[in-house]
Parts: sequence; structure tokens; C-alpha cells
Amino acid sequence: MRALQLKDRTWSGLLLALGFAASVGPSIAYVNVVLNPLARWVVLLLLVLALFVTGRLFSGLRGYAAAFGLPLLVYATFSTFWSPLPNLTGLKSVTFLLVAIAYSAAGAVWAASARRWDSFNVLWPVLILTILSGLGGLGIASSKVQMNETVNLYRGLTANSNFLGLLALFSLPLPLWYLARPDTTRGTRRLHIAILIYIGYLLASSLSRASLLGAAIMLVIYLLGRGAQRFVVVLAGMAAFSVLLSILFPALIDSLVVQFVYKGDPLATSVLASREDNWSLSYEGAAQGGLFGLGYGVSFGFNTYDVGLAAMEYGREKGNVSLAIIEEVGLLGFGLFVGFIIAVLIQGVRAAMTASMREDRMLLALMIGSLVGMVANAQFESWLFSPGGAGTPIFWATVGMIWTTSRNVVRDKGRRARHLRFAQRANHWAKS
Repeated sequence: MRALQLKDRTWSGLLLALGFAASVGPSIAYVNVVLNPLARWVVLLLLVLALFVTGRLFSGLRGYAAAFGLPLLVYATFSTFWSPLPNLTGLKSVTFLLVAIAYSAAGAVWAASARRWDSFNVLWPVLILTILSGLGGLGIASSKVQMNETVNLYRGLTANSNFLGLLALFSLPLPLWYLARPDTTRGTRRLHIAILIYIGYLLASSLSRASLLGAAIMLVIYLLGRGAQRFVVVLAGMAAFSVLLSILFPALIDSLVVQFVYKGDPLATSVLASREDNWSLSYEGAAQGGLFGLGYGVSFGFNTYDVGLAAMEYGREKGNVSLAIIEEVGLLGFGLFVGFIIAVLIQGVRAAMTASMREDRMLLALMIGSLVGMVANAQFESWLFSPGGAGTPIFWATVGMIWTTSRNVVRDKGRRARHLRFAQRANHWAKS
């Protein structure tokens, strides 16, 4: 059994780490020479084969999450029958089915076989690529994009600033967890504080508001996991500091609001001004999707597809995952997606609330925060419902990790309770 666990930990950890890197690599200059678009599908094939051979292909979607997640995946595949582009829908839906099942299963296997406190170690390649993407662009003029007279968006070696922010969001759980781990040495703690500061710098310099929102949500849930009392103290301190800053430096606050909320445009009347055109088209598409949807991968108004075309060549940027889901698989599919997310969160929150060890509670809180942060980001970037999305493997692997970690935490608490009852009875018998 021990040898089997070692093997599971080895192949699942390596393939997860490689799959994450292969998913984000195509959008990073120089790196994409090796980690090209083909690499992600090669890793997916290897992962499916490894899971099939070991009999673990469906070990990621379990419990109530499976009751919503599996029907959602199957329904997306069945939408091929009424899709106006069945060759597009058939190919993409089957690929999405494989990505979701394989990475959720790999996440579950990894969480079951690795040391519980090592769960986030599979994010190391993504973190390294994030750091390299940021540092590599420092001496390159094209790494900065002037949005207006006052704002330069930093994109490093990535395709755009929003993608750099997304990389930073994906990397955030790793340093946060090392700061929470009780076995972290002083030197390692200092290293991860430096990494955390640098990730914060990348989030700020990229001005990706979707990633900043996702990171804020992740931090809030992380602090809740560290203890309600600490959360209240931190929240009160931040509120007091913000009020004091607004009183002493009102011009600075106005400047920060314009910079980070309106992206440097003082004349903007809406926070979502830069998204309105994109969202209006997505809303029109969602209205056309109705109850059953147009078909997975289909964009309203685009009726041609040839194998090999890039996403923007056979469709449009949808910009909001909720509207994209309704457009493609209808209100029925959206209901299944919402039920799936709620089921995963209920499972994780229940386990976190019943965890007998503080570290287990913090670990689950960070996993939940990561999942919610990604869902929040996808409301503005819409990558989550695509098989080729840069973070799609990370999202589904997190689902599998939450399932297994929740089950293990509840099981361990039951064992401790049984051992305690046995010890109490033994003590009572000894006294009598």
C-alpha cells in the first residue's frame, strides 16, 4: 500500500505540475517555444492513460458535486445534436469532458497520496513561470502597454496584462500556504513573504481588476480560515487605515480610485466601461441561448468553423463565464453549473467547520478561496468554461483536491473521536 501511494504521488504530482505549466505556457514569450499549444493536449493524453490504467479516471467527481458536474459535462456533449456547428461542438465538448474528468481525478489522487500539507506544491511551475514572466519583461519596451495618458499596463512576457494578473492569481495560494504552515522555517517564511510581495506588485502593475478581485476574495476566505478573531482584527485595522488615509490624503485616494477602479480614465462614468460592448454582445448571445443553449462552443452570429482555427477566428470573446454558459448550454446548463459550484463549496465548508486541526481548516479555506477567486475572475475573463483555458486544469484539479481533502479531514476527525471514546472506556474499565 505504501509503495502504491508513492507511485500515485509521483505520477499524479508530475503530470499535474506539467499540465498546469503546459496550459499557461503558450501565452508566455520564449517559454511557448517548448510549451506550445500542442503540449497541453499531449499531457492530457498521458494523464487520461495514467488514470485509466490505475482505475482512477472517475475519482475526482464524487458526492453531490458529481450529481451536478457530470450531468453538466454530459449535457454539453449532447448539445452537439442541436448545435449549428456540430463538428465544433462535438470536438470541444469531448475535449472539455476529458479535461474536467482527468484533472479533477488527478487532483483527487494527488491529495489522497501526497502529504496533506504538500497539496499546493503542484503550483510551483506556475509560480516560477509567473516570476519569470514578470522579471523577463523588465528590459523590454513592449512589456508595457500605454492604455491612456496616465496608465501603463505591465504585461511582462505574457500576451497581455490581464493574463499576467491571472498568472499571479493562480500562483497566490502557494506562498499564502507556506506562511500558514507551522513547519515553515524562518528562511522559507522570508522567501515566501518576498514572493507574496512580488505577486502583489504584479497584480497592481498589471491593473487586472478581475484578478485583483479574485485575489481579494481568496485573501478574505484565507483569513477566515486562520480564525474569525484574527479576521475581525485585520478587517478592523484595514478599515481604520483606509479611513485615516482618506482623511489625511484625499487626493491620493481619488488618484488610486481612478487608477485601479477606472483604469486611469477620470471621465469614466462606469466601472465596467471597458467591458460594456463585449458584455452587450454576450448578453445578446445568452438571450438567444434560452433554456437549452445554442451548443457548446458556439457563438451567436458565427456559423462557420474549420479544424485548426483559433478561438477568435470562429467566435468572439465572451468576457463573462455566466453569459457564455447560458449562450452555449442554456439556462439548464447554467443551473447545473451553479449547483455544481455550490455543492463543492458546501462539502469544503462543512469539512473546514468540523476540522479538529487548525492547519486542516486553513488548508481547506485556501482551497475554497482559490476556487471562489477563480470563479470571480472568470466573470470578467470567461476562461473557465473552455477546455483550452489557461486555468481550466487548475480549476478542476482544485475541485478534486477539495473533495479528497474534505473526505480525509472528516474521516480523521471520526477516527480521533473513536480513539478518544475507546481510551475513555479503557480508563473507566481500569478504574472499575
